[in-house]
Amino acid sequence: MNALLQLITHEYRKYVFTRGFLAFIMIIPLAGAFGAFANKISDRASPIRHFVVLDETGEFIPRIDEALADRDAEDTLGVWDQYAYQWVSPNEDGTFPLEPPFAPGDPSPDRASQFKEAGGIDAALAAAKPYLKDGAPEVPSVRARYVRVGLPMDVPAAGDQQSQIEQLLPYLNGKKMLDDDRALFAVVVIPADIREGRQVSFWTNNLIASDLSGFIGRALGETLRNEAFTAEGLDVTVVDRIRQIQVSVNEIKADQAGGEDGAAARVRTVIPLVLAYTLFIMITSVGGMLLTNTVEEKSNKIVEMLLSSVSATQLMIGKLVGLALVGITMPALFLGIGYLLLTFFGADAAPGTAAEIIGAIKGGLFGSPLVPLFFLYFVLGYLFYSSIYLAVGAMSDSIQDAQSFVVPLTLMLLLPLPFLSLVIQDPNGIVARVLTFIPLYTPYAVMLRISAQPPFWEIAAATALLLFVVGYVVFTMGRIYRKGVLSSSGAPSWKEFLNLVRK
Repeated sequence: MNALLQLITHEYRKYVFTRGFLAFIMIIPLAGAFGAFANKISDRASPIRHFVVLDETGEFIPRIDEALADRDAEDTLGVWDQYAYQWVSPNEDGTFPLEPPFAPGDPSPDRASQFKEAGGIDAALAAAKPYLKDGAPEVPSVRARYVRVGLPMDVPAAGDQQSQIEQLLPYLNGKKMLDDDRALFAVVVIPADIREGRQVSFWTNNLIASDLSGFIGRALGETLRNEAFTAEGLDVTVVDRIRQIQVSVNEIKADQAGGEDGAAARVRTVIPLVLAYTLFIMITSVGGMLLTNTVEEKSNKIVEMLLSSVSATQLMIGKLVGLALVGITMPALFLGIGYLLLTFFGADAAPGTAAEIIGAIKGGLFGSPLVPLFFLYFVLGYLFYSSIYLAVGAMSDSIQDAQSFVVPLTLMLLLPLPFLSLVIQDPNGIVARVLTFIPLYTPYAVMLRISAQPPFWEIAAATALLLFVVGYVVFTMGRIYRKGVLSSSGAPSWKEFLNLVRK
C-alpha cells in the first residue's frame, strides 16, 4: 500500500511541480485577458476604409455622406454608453442620474441623432461630471470607419468612366497612395440606370472585407426606398418614424421561482456550455499526457525498474489516480480563484445589471449541482479514455505506433460535433437524449442539457450505464496493460487489440 501511495504521489508531483504545469496555469488566464484586450483594440487597430464614388447620376453622393455622418453618430453614442456604464455612478436603485439622450440605453438611430443634436460627447460629459467616479479618464476618441475621398489630382473628374477606373487601379493595388499616404480601399461606381438595374459596382482588392460594400448597399437601398415612398404619396419622415417603432422582448427563464430575466438568466444558461467544453479539453489533454508518459517509460525501460517495486496492477492504478489528481487540480484551482474574485467584486458591485451577472455566475457555479457533476463526469470520462490510452501505450513501442489507435478514438470523440447545435437548441429532444445514453458522449451531453432540467431518471440511468461501462473498460484495459507493458512485439494491430479485448 505504501508503494502504491508513493507511486501516486510521484506521478502527481512529476507533472504538477514543474515549470510546464505552472506555465499552463498562468497561460489560461493570460489567454483570456489577451482575448479581451484584442477585442477591445480591434476597432482601433482596424484600418480606415477610404473610398471614391463615381456617380453617373450625380444624385447619390450627398445621401452617402449623410449615411456616413449617421454611422459616425451611432459609433459615438456606443463609445459614450460604454464609458457611462463604467465611469458614471448609478443611483442606489441602479438607474442612471442622467437625462435622455445622455443616459446610456437604447442605441437606436433616433437616439444617436438626438445625442448629436444635444451636443455630443462634450455635452454628455458636462452633464455627467458631478457623477463621475474618481479617476475617470477622458472619453476615448471616435474614429470614422469609412471616409469618402475625392478623386486624386491625376484622375480627371470629367471623362470616360472606364478610363477613370483604369487610372484608379494603381491606387487600389497599392502602387500609388492618396495624399497624406492614405491607401484607397475601394471605388464605388453608381450607374445611370441604378433605378432600373439596382446594381452598383464595387472595385476593391480585398473581397474578404465586405463591411464597406454592405454599408454602401444599405445606404443606396434606403435612398431608393424613400424615393418609392414619396412617389406613392407617403411622407418620408412619417415612414422613418414608423420604422423606428420597436418592441423590446424580455426573455424570462421559466424554470426559476417567479422567473429570472435579463443577462443573469443568459449567464446561467451559458455556464454549463463552458463547463462542457472545459470537460472535453481536460479529459483529452490529461489522457494524452498519460499515453505519452506510458510509451516513454516503456521505450526507455523505466517501466521494468518500476515493476521491480510494484505490480503491474498497482502501476496502472498509480498512473490513473496520479494523473486524475493532476486533472482535478487545474479546474479546482481556477474555481477557487474564481470564487474569491466573484466574492470580492460582488461586494463592491452597484445594484443593477453588473451585480445580477456576478450573482448569476456565483450562483450558477457554486449554488447548483454543476460543479459536483463536472468533477464526477471528469473522473468517469477520464477513467474511460485514460484506461484505453494506457492499454494502447503498453502495447506500443513508440508514439508513432500508438497513433493508429489514438486518431480513430479522437475522431469518435468529434463525431457528435455536427449535432451540437441541435443539443443546445433542443436539450430535451431526441438527439440530446440519444447522445446522453451513449457512454462515450454521456459526460458532455449531460453538461449541455443540465440547464434545461432534463428528467432526473434519464440522468440517473445514463450515469449508471456510464459507471458500468467505465468499470468494464478499466477492467478489460487493465488486463491488456498487464499483458503488453513488458512486451516488445512492435506496432500493435487492431486485430490483435480486439482479440485481447475478447479474451
